[in-house]
Amino acid sequence: MKRIVTPGELVTKEDKKMLSGVYKDAEGIRSEYVGVVYDNDIGIKVVPLKGKYSPKVGDVIIGKVITDDPFIHLIEVNSHKMGVIPKRTLEGYLNVNDIALMRVTVVNEVRDFDLEFMKKLYGGTLLEISPKKVARVIGKSRSMLEMIQKYTDTRLSVGGNGLIYVVGGNIALVKEVLEKIEEYSHVDNLTDKIEEFLKSKTEKKMWWMKLL
Repeated sequence: MKRIVTPGELVTKEDKKMLSGVYKDAEGIRSEYVGVVYDNDIGIKVVPLKGKYSPKVGDVIIGKVITDDPFIHLIEVNSHKMGVIPKRTLEGYLNVNDIALMRVTVVNEVRDFDLEFMKKLYGGTLLEISPKKVARVIGKSRSMLEMIQKYTDTRLSVGGNGLIYVVGGNIALVKEVLEKIEEYSHVDNLTDKIEEFLKSKTEKKMWWMKLL
C-alpha cells in the first residue's frame, strides 16, 4: 500500500533527487502536501490528494462558459483562475452555460491562460474529481475508463482538469465510482477493486436482462 504523508512530515532521510511536492531541511526530505509518496530510481515526490487544476500548455480540459463580452469568453475550469477564449479564434459562437472540450494554448508567468475551443458537449451531466486523480480514472491503456463505460452504459469525456462529462446510462453509478476512486486512489490494484464494486451493482440487473 502506498504511503500517505502530511505537510511537513519527514518523507525520507536519504539523499534522493527531489521531483515535486517535497522540500529539504537539515533532517531530510519533507512533504509539502497531504499526499501520496512516490519513491523510485528516478527520484521522490509527493502527489497531493486534493487540489485545484494547474494549467499546462497542451492539456485537453473541459470548461463551462461563465461570462461573455464582445472580445472574450471567460471559462470556469476548476482552477484558481478562469481561462480565456478570445472570440477572434472561434469559428462559431459559445453561449453562457455551454460546456465544451478545450485545449490550453498559452500560460503566462502569472498563470493566466488562454484556451482553444475544440467542441461543445451536449446532453449529459458534468461531474468533478480532483485533477490529481484523472490518471486513475483513465487507467493504464484506458482500462479503468473503458471498464466504467462498459458497466454503466455511459460515454465519458475526461478533462485533464478533473471535470468529467457523462452521457447516457447510469450516471448515478458513475458518480459513486468516481467517489470511490477519489477516496481509494492510493490503493494498489484499484482497477480490480472497482470492477468488483461495479459487478456487485450490475450483475443482478444483467442476469434479469439475459432472460428477456
